[in-house]
Amino acid sequence: MDRELLIPCKCRCSTLETRRSECFPVPEMASQTFAADDGKFGRDVVEKCRKYADKLPGLHSGLLLFGPPDSGKTFLSCCIANAALEKGMRVLMRSMPWVLSRRYGEVADTIEELARAELLVLDDLGAERETDYGREIVYSVIDTRYQSRRPTVISTNLTRTELAAPDDMACRRTYSRVLEMCLPLEVDTARRRSTRERYADMAKEFGW
Repeated sequence: MDRELLIPCKCRCSTLETRRSECFPVPEMASQTFAADDGKFGRDVVEKCRKYADKLPGLHSGLLLFGPPDSGKTFLSCCIANAALEKGMRVLMRSMPWVLSRRYGEVADTIEELARAELLVLDDLGAERETDYGREIVYSVIDTRYQSRRPTVISTNLTRTELAAPDDMACRRTYSRVLEMCLPLEVDTARRRSTRERYADMAKEFGW
């Protein structure tokens, strides 16, 4: 009797790996998932981000993660991005400094690329405030996402006051658009690690 040879299909896995490679500027971000959460970022905020990810790809509205540095915003953004990738979505995660570092001739193509993503994750909103040129680029990215009604997850170190009532008119235009398209979620879990704890992790990595 002939036996049928079963060969595992690697199509989905290879496609997922390709999309992960396209999504993340740093490979280590692919390991930052809800399953990897150690509980130190706060149960409530993690659960809200998980529920948001569960609703994808059926959402048009985005999420604005705001809070002080080192409070878990980038980790949570990566968790959402990885969950969306697992669902087969085309996801791009980029930082504002990366967007602003594009050469002049690359700007139009960059904005178009970010606009096409089924889910866009933007890290470090507010880094553009130093120049008029940077503010215009960021507004173009945000407005394009707004017009396309595609979900965008944004993280920022800006405070509630800085987001709601910025001094600069150009920033006010951008942040107003962000607040129209994204639900604000404060991330301040007091996770901000002490220097001793941070250095202890480094020493462990070095094998000391």
